[in-house]
Amino acid sequence: MAPVGFGSGTVAVAYFARTLKLCRDPERLKPLKCLLIVSGLAEERLLIGELVKSCFRLGDPCLALSSFQGTRRVTLSLQNSMVRGLCDHGLYEQVMRVYGRCRSAGCPSDNFTLPFVLKACSALGVLDVGKEIHCVALRTGFEANVVVQTALLDFYAKTGRLEVADKLIDLIPEPDLVSWNALIAGSSLNGLHKKALELFGKIRAMGLRPNVSTLARIIPACTCLGRLDIGRSLHGLAFKSGHLSNGYLAPALVSMYAIDDNLCSARDMFESLQEKNVAVWNALIHAYKEKKKALDVFEIFHRMIRLGIQPDVVTFVCIIPACENLHDSVHGCVRTGQIEKAWELGCLMQKDEMKLDFVSLISILPSYVSINYLLQGMILHCYAIKMGFTWDVALVNALISMYCNCGDLDSSSLLFRIMPGRDLVSWNAIMTGFRNKRLNGDVLVLFHRMMEEDQNTPNDVTLINLLPSCCSQLQGKSIHAFALRRGILRDPPLLTSLVSMYTRFDDIRCSLRLFEMGDKLDISLWNSLMSMHVQTKNSYKAVDAFCQLLRMGLEADHVTVLILISASAQLTIVNLAHSVLSYVIRKGFEKDIGINNSLVDLYARCGNLSIARDLFNSSDEKDLVSWSVMINAYGMHGNFEAALDLLSQMELTGMKPDAITYLSILSVCSHAGLVHQAKMIFHSMVEQGVSPNTDHYSCMVDLLGRRGHLHEAFEIARGLPHLASTALLESLLGACSVQGNAEIAEGVCKMLLEMDPSNSVSFVMLHNTYAVAGRWIDAGRVRSDMERRRLRKVPGYSLVHGS
Repeated sequence: MAPVGFGSGTVAVAYFARTLKLCRDPERLKPLKCLLIVSGLAEERLLIGELVKSCFRLGDPCLALSSFQGTRRVTLSLQNSMVRGLCDHGLYEQVMRVYGRCRSAGCPSDNFTLPFVLKACSALGVLDVGKEIHCVALRTGFEANVVVQTALLDFYAKTGRLEVADKLIDLIPEPDLVSWNALIAGSSLNGLHKKALELFGKIRAMGLRPNVSTLARIIPACTCLGRLDIGRSLHGLAFKSGHLSNGYLAPALVSMYAIDDNLCSARDMFESLQEKNVAVWNALIHAYKEKKKALDVFEIFHRMIRLGIQPDVVTFVCIIPACENLHDSVHGCVRTGQIEKAWELGCLMQKDEMKLDFVSLISILPSYVSINYLLQGMILHCYAIKMGFTWDVALVNALISMYCNCGDLDSSSLLFRIMPGRDLVSWNAIMTGFRNKRLNGDVLVLFHRMMEEDQNTPNDVTLINLLPSCCSQLQGKSIHAFALRRGILRDPPLLTSLVSMYTRFDDIRCSLRLFEMGDKLDISLWNSLMSMHVQTKNSYKAVDAFCQLLRMGLEADHVTVLILISASAQLTIVNLAHSVLSYVIRKGFEKDIGINNSLVDLYARCGNLSIARDLFNSSDEKDLVSWSVMINAYGMHGNFEAALDLLSQMELTGMKPDAITYLSILSVCSHAGLVHQAKMIFHSMVEQGVSPNTDHYSCMVDLLGRRGHLHEAFEIARGLPHLASTALLESLLGACSVQGNAEIAEGVCKMLLEMDPSNSVSFVMLHNTYAVAGRWIDAGRVRSDMERRRLRKVPGYSLVHGS
């Protein structure tokens, strides 16, 4: 039935086709579709094709999909319109579903269909499906078509099968520039930047003239290789060819010049551009973010907004990680004493309607240095909500990572729960946050939820998050096997994590085999080997491994140096400590506060307290660990007055001791037998809001027990907010045994037997206590009780090896 006013179906079809082509309002498409259905023209091939094209043209792919799904007869033209439109909108999964339905309906494919389907396969990383499409191309005779050949080459290059891509380009009789660009892009994408440069040289030698696409792909390769010399030549070539103003090339050049530490060249390149699109601004923001210049990041961001440039999702993905660097946030500046810088950042925030709230103002004031670490991140989060960007998965992923890295797991978990759609990056981000907080049980729960709800295929990041959560070697081996099947075993971060996992379960043979499999030029692999030797108390081997990596010409990083210091601390050889210190100074690592703290501990363990104190004094910045290590060093050498004096100095600087510092000073008091001072420090800790843990209580019980305050020690053990540890109770029982206090010993032994009835140590120590007190009948009863329970005393052994 034709619409009113039309005499025939042909006229109605022509009318609707013309109307769809002229339509400029996406809101009118749905009424038009309804009118088609009412008019009985919903199955007209021409109209369905025009409707689908109009939907994609006006940005409504959902309506295009629903129109397609309501069609009973699928034509080649409709299939091609669908796969192209969906690809243009980045809906690659829908591309595969549409193509699968068309194949099932018997619809053929041509040289227009296959490239878009292959593009979707490469975007989704589905290698097996892509191979099937390759077979379709072979069967249908389209493999000789240069467009299909290039699409196949691009697919194999981007999915990491570069050896197949190389063979395919050799099969093309005369590959054009598009084919070479695809191979260059695949090489660069897979980290083979040198190969990308070699291919560029090859196309120049062949006489092909690089276009914008070539330069946009080869300049990032120069950036990754640090080849600023070649990059400048390419910059000249782009200028000479008239491509410099291209929106794709300018951001790549800004990123390339950002190789320089001072960023002057990148800034000059940016300022020289007459037209700056959002991609160029993003490139500059990313450059400053990578150099940890968070204040400059926010300055550029505000300038961008003032000039009316609308930030996109990439802008926020670039800028949010800058919030994690607290050094340049309001609160971070206040914490590090940079009050003027904090004020400058506060004024910057106040511009352009980003008014300071009371939290911001309080943060700027020096007397309120403990307010809100997450201020910058929260402001950006609010701004993103205001701009309507919070629907984007990439942005929400960046926010989740930011909150996790800043220690706010509650906010990251909430964002994760309410986000409309999750991808693998979302799951990895939240799992990484929980792993960094050592919440391994939660990581496993999240992994199971991911597999049940979203059925994402885990990648190397997922496996790295899972490995520390393994409760048994069998679980670790399962992850190892999965990585082997997926072909990602040789990824350096995953390989080092596997080495650490096997070391944790004392399987040194597997750890060494994995090390031999890895890239010996990767310093992280050597770090895992050295760490394994330190954990297994083979420190000589760790030092030997360090010497080997130096002979290979590798440069140690700060992790390598920390592990080397740990190995040296186990060996306590002064000459080795001197060599390590010399290396640290020569390589400029002495400014690293963590390394300096480790060196203080090393020299204290080697018996040279004067050098330890000199290193402590030489540190420009001292954190809580610095003070704790030096206090512990004095305690180790019996210089208890100096340790207590250092605690007073620390408090005078305005730095408050934490649980570790209090544990160090309580250990000092315990070794010195300073009961009164230990009680004062313990009460001070509680008053300061630091909750005592098992180690603090153990120190107090040990000290009170050894100094004869058995009743007080026993009251502490009985009144613990949690179950007392076996070590704590055995320490108290030993003190009772030495002093012959059978009454308290009986109470302690009862607590031990409730925890572990099969522990013979409790019976032996109680027997000894009765013997010291002269209560031989009770001692005999304990021995009889041991025999009745069939418990035996654990035989002693010597740590000194005979000749």
